[in-house]
Amino acid sequence: MSANSPTKILFLSTDPRDVLRLRVGQELRDIREQLKLANLREEFILEDRTATRPRDISQAILDFKPHIVHFSGHGTETGNLCFEDELGKVKPVTPKALTALFKLVAHQVNCVVLNACYSDIQAEAIVEHISCVIGMNKAIGDRAAIIFAVGLYKALVAGEPVDRAFEFGLVDLQLEDIPEELTPVIRKKKTNLGSEEKEEKAIAVIPNQDLTPPISIEVEEENSFFEKEQQESSDRSSNDNLSQEEEEEMFGTRLPPNPPINDRPTWMKKVGGVLLASLLGTGLIVVVRQLGWLEILELKAYDFFLRSRPEEVAEDLRIVVVEANAEDLKKYGFPLPDRVLAQVLQKVEAMEPQSIGLDIYRDIPIEPGNKELLAQLKSERVTAVCQVPFEGNAGGVAPPPGVSEDRQGFSNVVYDIDGVIRRQLLAIDVEPTLSFRCTANYSLSFYLALYYLQQKGIEPKDTYPVQLDRTVFNGLDIASGGYFQEHLKKRGYQILLNYRSPQKLARRVTVSDVLDARIKPDWIKERIVLIGVTDPSKPDIHPTPYGKMPGVLVQAQMTSQIISAVLDRRVLLQPRSPYVEVLWIWGWSLVGGAGVLVWKKRLDRVAAISVSIAVLALISYIWFVNGIWIPLIPAAIVLIITARIVLIDQASNNLYVLFAILKKFS
Repeated sequence: MSANSPTKILFLSTDPRDVLRLRVGQELRDIREQLKLANLREEFILEDRTATRPRDISQAILDFKPHIVHFSGHGTETGNLCFEDELGKVKPVTPKALTALFKLVAHQVNCVVLNACYSDIQAEAIVEHISCVIGMNKAIGDRAAIIFAVGLYKALVAGEPVDRAFEFGLVDLQLEDIPEELTPVIRKKKTNLGSEEKEEKAIAVIPNQDLTPPISIEVEEENSFFEKEQQESSDRSSNDNLSQEEEEEMFGTRLPPNPPINDRPTWMKKVGGVLLASLLGTGLIVVVRQLGWLEILELKAYDFFLRSRPEEVAEDLRIVVVEANAEDLKKYGFPLPDRVLAQVLQKVEAMEPQSIGLDIYRDIPIEPGNKELLAQLKSERVTAVCQVPFEGNAGGVAPPPGVSEDRQGFSNVVYDIDGVIRRQLLAIDVEPTLSFRCTANYSLSFYLALYYLQQKGIEPKDTYPVQLDRTVFNGLDIASGGYFQEHLKKRGYQILLNYRSPQKLARRVTVSDVLDARIKPDWIKERIVLIGVTDPSKPDIHPTPYGKMPGVLVQAQMTSQIISAVLDRRVLLQPRSPYVEVLWIWGWSLVGGAGVLVWKKRLDRVAAISVSIAVLALISYIWFVNGIWIPLIPAAIVLIITARIVLIDQASNNLYVLFAILKKFS
């Protein structure tokens, strides 16, 4: 090599797209600036290769023939350096492979700088063939790595030997108040001098360097400059989220970009980070949920689960619906005349039903036949419908004249925020008003079910919540399920409505079938009969999770739910207590945080989170089928949020900054 040959520096960098991004471009720019400002700038040539693939390393060395090889990028705890594959993703290179390469170019390369996490493992192997190798004995922050590299080359291009240039890099870290001066490690090749094995003295990497005499610095195998720390941390990451001015303004003194070195094992810090992230995520979701911002999403998930359940094996044959469909209304007119209703009631009662619920308002006569209808309504089997002043209906709808209070049932329903009926109103405390107004305390469906069960010897217990036989009907309180608190206040005694599939609800016959004697008496005997209009073009149509449903069928759903729960032990849908729901949400937030720790690659993490959400949905569905409504949407969201918080913390130690803020203001 000519005495005047310039020193060649080969800068290799990688920044795979499937790991946290680094500022390798800034590192290259800063080193290049130092070369331009140096007095000896003519004696150095800097060549760079970005997005380096493993096969590009040897090609670049053969083409450029460098004296110094500098690598900037990611390293793993096992000592692999992260290069890139054809798709720009991580391609690890082992210490064994790089050592074999540098063995072939040892006659050319004098120094190797591995500016990556855990690269001292590589350095220890490569130094068997290369005079001087610099690596990192643990993870190093992105900012610290850049400052160290710039300090190193600043001294080299000023004519300092590698040993002193290394020290300059460490001093620059201390000057910037970055407590990572124990991370870089310098290793020098051992040589046999006489009978004693000694390490090479300070190395000058400039071929014509005679400006500064080499300074002898003995380096122990474990690095006599600094005692090697045993602490491990996350991958090399960006830690300069706050500028010096911002940190001083916030805390009064400058915060180091990295947490202070301590003796806690890595797993303790990682677990602690997951716990803190899960608490933050859970707290956020609980607050958002209490504000009602997730209510509509939770209700839509509720509807999906409801429709996805297996259908009932058979119809509830204890209930018969006598419906006035479009053909009946075309034939008899709308509203149905009182005489037609009277004839229907007469024929149905002759078949000895247990009770009859008339789900058609008759607060005003519809002649002809009003007297005939009033006569039929005096039967003990008949319960007439009315509407109490509730849900914006200030006046309500009165029952038919002459119907006693103990044979009235209100038809009021409660709508959710999207206008869908998902709840059943059992009772309302009604203040007595004018005698012609509805004063019913029980809903029509609840009244019919109670009467039916009483005929079988089952009386309601004088307890709260409502209990019939062994079945307890727990009312919804202001913190139930996915409902916003304001939507459950002062709304009477409510339970969730566990719909049957509309195809498996009850036997249905038309008004014409009854009047023309086309039904069998056995269909009616000892059954509950509900009479109402099912023409979809008429007003009494309501949105449900199964689509629009006539009011009389909604009443049939509600009546069937109560009877089936008591006699068949059919499940009632119930949310868990708020405390159980919070624990459930927190548990899934821990799953999200743990997934980030266990899986390192981006695609693996995405797959793990996707599988976790699928498992969450499956568990939630199984519970739902068994009558328990647990939060799906909040748990899925908090799982993703916590995973993201942990990922960000690994990248920038933001939780350390949060700890510092809490400590400052506590």
